[in-house]
Amino acid sequence: MPKGTQRQNINLREKCEMLKKYDALPSCIQSSAAIKLGITQSTLSRFVRNRKKISEDSTSNINPKRKKIRDGKDVAVENALLQWFTNVRTLNAPINRGILMEKAAILASKLGHKGFKPTDGWLS
Repeated sequence: MPKGTQRQNINLREKCEMLKKYDALPSCIQSSAAIKLGITQSTLSRFVRNRKKISEDSTSNINPKRKKIRDGKDVAVENALLQWFTNVRTLNAPINRGILMEKAAILASKLGHKGFKPTDGWLS
């Protein structure tokens, strides 16, 4: 049975470090740079292609130990709910799960998301 390379899970901090090391290398082809960095050429190519997103994620409040960064299905609703939540929390108003789900449904309808239904799974 042929052995392949094991998939590496590289977190956000490691991706940023690898991109810095890649930039510091003298100009060479990606395959030789990837060998020096200890990753495959396709992985390095993906990092270079997604450099802007990796950089934005590293400067935001995302945990640098995260390996995958996934957005929800309704990012606009989530962002609007987060903004509303932070505004209400500054007023020290009590907020529970039911209020959050009700407000999410209201915000979704205002944003034009017709099929949106907030569920317990979505909220957590």
